[in-house]
Amino acid sequence: MKTKQIIQLVNILAWILFVVLCVEAGAIIVSSILRLAMPHHSGRLFKWADLSALFEYDKGHFIALIIMISMVTMLKAYLFFIVIKLMNDKTLTFSHPFNKKVNRFIFMGAITAFFIGVFSKYGFEYATWLSTKGLSLPDAAALKLDGAHVWLLMGIILFVIGLVFKRGIELQQEHDLTV
Repeated sequence: MKTKQIIQLVNILAWILFVVLCVEAGAIIVSSILRLAMPHHSGRLFKWADLSALFEYDKGHFIALIIMISMVTMLKAYLFFIVIKLMNDKTLTFSHPFNKKVNRFIFMGAITAFFIGVFSKYGFEYATWLSTKGLSLPDAAALKLDGAHVWLLMGIILFVIGLVFKRGIELQQEHDLTV
């Protein structure tokens, strides 16, 4: 496959994942609001997690956990939005790959991945703590709070790549000035 075809494929996949994550985040938020507004509403959050025991135990803990789950899902969607913006940027050229716009995208991706990791980690720890109170909660994968260490590592790696790109921009500017 040629580079252009790979970029088109990645762009399509990014759009699909972005839409899926937006729908998922919206479903979590809407079903949670419905659960709070109408307590007789199902305790399921968009088919994958039953938090009715937590809702019955304490609405404040329910809201806190929903906020963490929602933040993780929305940040994942935002990360794919960043990828989509980068892929569809008409000023992006391979003749000058080291530019400030790409560097900004890399740093935004690093920050977003880091915060996904932070919210996943603390959401997982919060759910674990709630489980010690005798509540029956779904596991971390069902709550979409698993893999915090992967997101933190990805944030760090993207940050390092951003620093390399920043140095590449400096070298490219020096090269352009000397030519």
